Amino acid sequence: MQKYKHIIFGLGMAAECAAYEFGLNNIDAFCVNKEFVNQSKMLGLPVLSYEDVCLNKFEKIKFFVATGYSNLNRSRAKIVSQLTIDGWQFFSIIPNSYYPLLNGIGINCFLMSGSNIQPFVKLKNNVFIWSGATICHHCELGNNIWITAGATIAGNTVIGDNVFIGVNATIVSGINIGSNVFIGAGALVTKDVPDNGVILAKGSDLMGIKSDLFIKLLENNGGY
Repeated sequence: MQKYKHIIFGLGMAAECAAYEFGLNNIDAFCVNKEFVNQSKMLGLPVLSYEDVCLNKFEKIKFFVATGYSNLNRSRAKIVSQLTIDGWQFFSIIPNSYYPLLNGIGINCFLMSGSNIQPFVKLKNNVFIWSGATICHHCELGNNIWITAGATIAGNTVIGDNVFIGVNATIVSGINIGSNVFIGAGALVTKDVPDNGVILAKGSDLMGIKSDLFIKLLENNGGY
């Protein structure tokens, strides 16, 4: 019987990028729930149904959940929660050079090479940071965060849970970002953002709409 050690849960572009960063030689398979299995292989690796993995009770498997930012990342959090209940463990994908800089890290995090991480950064669970993003010193990032390419988060910034930060957005130092917040591409955030906030341009343009409603327009965008 095939032995599996590292499985990526997901079949989208985030899963492909995660496999590439971790190294295809280090990944044994991709996996999704049975109803979403629509191919037998991806990147030359087998695609398994999660139900079959559970049924066969493979030992010592670690998962990495690479699903997208739909519903402000809570879809990924839900999958991680279910896998935790089922007794599985997780691995993160982080360049070795970043570990000494971190002041703590949760599970299922992905820091793509080419991102810039300064010292004393703290990450909770399910944090995705893409290449070109900069996270400055003494920042604290919550759970289920997706930070896209070119975004800059200045030092001593605190970010809540379920937050999306768009391409080339800038958050100045010492800002508090609440939970369930959407910050659009190119936004300049110069003041605190409350829970459920939506910022599309500059810090003064806080939209009077709950981000849960706004993010539904973007769900599954790009197949992540």
